[in-house]
Formats: sequence, structure tokens, C-alpha cells
Amino acid sequence: MGKFDIVVKPDSQVIWESWGKNHFNFTTLLCEFVDNSISNFIANPKLPNKSVLIKLKLSEDKKNVKVSIEDNGAGINDFSGAFSPGDKNRKTDSFLNEHGFGLKNALATANPENNIWTVLSRKKTDFKKGVVNVVKAPWRMTYDGNKFSGESKKMNWPGFFNSSGTLIMFSCPRTLFDSVSPRSIKFDYNAEQLLEELSVVYRPFLKDVTIKVISEDHQGVITENVCEVIFPNKPWNKKDHLLRPSSFLNTMFNRFSNPSTFKANNKKIEVECEFYAYLNRPECKKRKKYYKHNVSSQGVEIRSNGRLISYPVMEEIWRVVPDNYYNLFWGVINIKGDIKFLPSTSTTKTGYVPSDPVYKEIIQKVGELFPSQFLPKTGNKNKKKNTSEKQKRARWLEKLSKWEKVKSAKPEFPVFEELDLKSERIGSLDALLFDENDNVVLVENKKEKSKLLDFYQLVMYWDGYVFDKEKSPNKAILIANEHPAWSESILKEINSKKDSLGNNYCFEVKRWSDYDV
Repeated sequence: MGKFDIVVKPDSQVIWESWGKNHFNFTTLLCEFVDNSISNFIANPKLPNKSVLIKLKLSEDKKNVKVSIEDNGAGINDFSGAFSPGDKNRKTDSFLNEHGFGLKNALATANPENNIWTVLSRKKTDFKKGVVNVVKAPWRMTYDGNKFSGESKKMNWPGFFNSSGTLIMFSCPRTLFDSVSPRSIKFDYNAEQLLEELSVVYRPFLKDVTIKVISEDHQGVITENVCEVIFPNKPWNKKDHLLRPSSFLNTMFNRFSNPSTFKANNKKIEVECEFYAYLNRPECKKRKKYYKHNVSSQGVEIRSNGRLISYPVMEEIWRVVPDNYYNLFWGVINIKGDIKFLPSTSTTKTGYVPSDPVYKEIIQKVGELFPSQFLPKTGNKNKKKNTSEKQKRARWLEKLSKWEKVKSAKPEFPVFEELDLKSERIGSLDALLFDENDNVVLVENKKEKSKLLDFYQLVMYWDGYVFDKEKSPNKAILIANEHPAWSESILKEINSKKDSLGNNYCFEVKRWSDYDV
């Protein structure tokens, strides 16, 4: 009888592989590295010409992407802290180093094999001596004599900046890089979307920090771009589009001395709110993801001390069904304060923990500050018809959760994304579905009886998907209240033809009643 010891010796490689499952796309893992660079700049405000340089090089066989992220910051002071998971005792540079897992999670996602990553860094004193501190894969935990070591040595700096700083290099599968966009597997398109992502995520920091992206395709064609401040419309006049709750005849706003600012978490943090209405202009059509004046981009972005955490947020605050009727609406909620008092975020900084009491307090307060009746609307005279169709589609999407073969659904899915079709008004596919076997199903909804044009509209969407993805969908479904007697003949005609990849069209028709709608 008595106590006994439990020896815990976790396998380093297993731990590493598990970290690699925290990030779900290339953008979030890259932002971990950029977070560290900007955090270093925040801790060292006197550094001149603060810059982050990102290089992307597609291999000749188009199967891998070589990536490097370099900054001209002050360098890494504590390598043990940087490579230790969740070290709460480590000294952090800023609020961007919230969890203590970012560097490890990102490298593990990019290289789960734990064999081809390198971190190089040099402080000011190292730079003067020509010394570089190098840490290479594999990462491992240290116990029982196991060693995980770096090396300080004199060598030529393999990066661009002639100063102190940090350089991270790795190679990742092309499939991971393509996760930048669910709509395209084209290298140049995804590089452009990545630039847009970085421009929006770090918008408040761009006045002090330059972020440059250099991409090189498999043929050696190089493209260079610098992140720019992006708003819904350019040029952007905030004053003309800003919605002030105090301008509305509602006595509830008299409770706030400044209706766009309030305190939360026992007055330990400050929340800034700005709400806007913006027009659908050509710049919106050129966007890859943000401010496209559509259902998928309507709502607000929520930031912690300027860094984007969650986007877009709409239904969670105002309890309204996403609808083109609200495409005018965009807002910014910036939560400012010490990291100890901010609402908790996910380890990948892609959202807030829904159950966090501070986050719930903020969401509730925003809804009170700016009630749903003041959301700007398109003024569409056909709102009743459009809303009715949207509601029908929303009920249908809810029913899909009970259809066990459907794994996920993406409403309002655009096609021919890389073409300048803003004058054509082709619209978006009503829904793109993935079944349990990851088969792609295109769906077009019609409120009443289907027409011949509806069938060939769906053919266009099929061709657009092939154009964007360089692969064929598995099926296309046209849903309506009813279908004409001739629809069977049209289906037979369409299904006898092949798309540009030589695959047969596979069309079928369904009725709303088939889904109990």
C-alpha cells in the first residue's frame, strides 16, 4: 500500500502531428508567423522601416510550395520559450502572443513530418558579429537526456534584410496552400487572395508595418505585391457612410455619452463600434473574399486590439437570416485592452470562444447599442418576393442537416471568379454541397415552376465550376415547386453531353416538397 510514480513520456512526433491538426488552412498558419513579427515590432517601437517579407515558390511539378517569412525585427530573445508549448512563464512581446502555441502549431501544420523547417534569427549584437542562430527540424520534447538544440554560428544571412530579424523557411504540400481559397486551385489566384487576407487581418498595423508578398509560379514568373489598406469601396470616405445610432430617434441611445464606444468586463476593456452602409461598386466585384457586397460578406468584423479575429458576424448579434437585403451593411467592432481581460480566442485566432462570458457580454451590448431595425437595407422593391425565396432556401438548408448524405453546404457560391463579369450579372450558384464521400453537388433553387432558361443557367454554373476548379462536379440539382412535362427530355439532352474536361453532365430535378419545404 502507498503511493506510486506515473512516468509520463509523451512521444514528441505524436505531439507534433497533433498540433498540425489545429490549423485548417494555409492563411491561418501563415498569420501565426506574421503575428510574431508584428508582436516583435510592437515590443520594439523604435525599430526603423518595419517590414515583413513573404515568399512563395511553386515547385516545377506543381506539387509543393516553398515558403519563407522574414522580418527585420529585433530577433528572438528566448528560443526555449519560443519552442515550448504553452509556457505561461515566458515573457511575451504583445497581445498577439496569446496562447504560446502559434509557432509550433503553424510549423506542424506545414510540415507534419517534422523534417524540413528552419528558423533563423539574429539580434542586433549578433548582426554586428556576423552570427546567426539556427534551429532546424525535428522539434522534440526534452527529458531523460533527449536534446533539442540550436546552433549559433557565423554564416551568410540567407534572407533579404541587412539587419537583425527572423527568417522562417519550410515547404508544404500544394494542397495545403490551395486551402487559401475553397473556390480555386490556381496558384496565382490563391496568392492574390492571401494578399487580400493579410491586408484585412492586419489593416490597422499597415501604417507602421510593410507586408510584401512575392510569389513565383512553376514557370519562374514572379509577382510582387504590397499589402494595402482595404475598405469596401475605394476611395473610401468613412464620414459619408458611417451610421451613427445617435442620429436615430430612439431614446435608448441617450444612455451612452458616446454611442460608438462602451466599457465591458467590469470596465477593464473598451469596445469601439463603427457601422457602415456601402454601395455595390466595381471594387467589390474584384475582391476575393472581403467586402463583396453579398450574403457571404455582410455583417461585422470583430478585432482584438486591431487584429482581425472573427468575420463576418451577423446572425449571432442580430438574429436575422442572411439575405441580400442586408448587403449594404458592414461594421467594425474593436475590443481594446490588456490581454488578461480580453475575451478568449481559439488557439488559431480564427474566432472567439462562444461560451466566454466577456464575449457574450459584448455581443449582447452591441445588439442593444445598434438594434436590428437600424441595419441598412438595399431598398429592393421586390423584397417580399426575394425574401420569400431566401426563406424557402434557408428552410431547405436547415433540412439538409437531417439529410445524412450531406456533409457541408456553401450558399451563394460564385463561379467564373477570375473573369471580369461584373457587367454580365450572372449571379451566384444558390448552393454548393459536399456529400459524405466529398462528392460535389451544385444546386440551383427556383421559387415557382422551372423554366428552360433555368436548366441552361445551371449548365453555365457547372461550366464555371470547371473553369475555376479544373475539375468536374459530380452532380447538379434544380429545385423548384414543379417542373414542366418536357423537363425529362431536356435532362436527357443535357446529360448526353460532356463538359470541357470530357466528363458527362449529371443533372436531376427535385421539388421543394421532396425536402418537406
